[in-house]
Amino acid sequence: MTQKTLKYLDPSVPIEQRIDDVLPRMTVAEKVSQISDNWGSAGIPRLSVPSLLKTEGLHSQSYSTGATIFPQPIGMAATFNAALINKVGRQTVLESKAAYIRESWSPVLDVARDVR
Repeated sequence: MTQKTLKYLDPSVPIEQRIDDVLPRMTVAEKVSQISDNWGSAGIPRLSVPSLLKTEGLHSQSYSTGATIFPQPIGMAATFNAALINKVGRQTVLESKAAYIRESWSPVLDVARDVR
């Protein structure tokens, strides 16, 4: 079966069918690698499954060489300059894409109910 006929690689196939097609093809180790958190999920080259890299993007993405690190959000907010902060966001997107990062956590949300 060629890659062009693999159901899980066909974006026109409903996601549930794609999942049903790819899961039996994966080894247990490959399945575990997809749910293990190591700043993303490892790719599975033999199945053409790309890696999914992630970063904390609170003030840029700082997990690749050469990334611009901007001030913390509280400092940026103190500028009251929405246009400038928009530029920061756009630059962060460009640098994240260049580093193949596809998921960015930002801003961090603290849902603790105890002030300690």
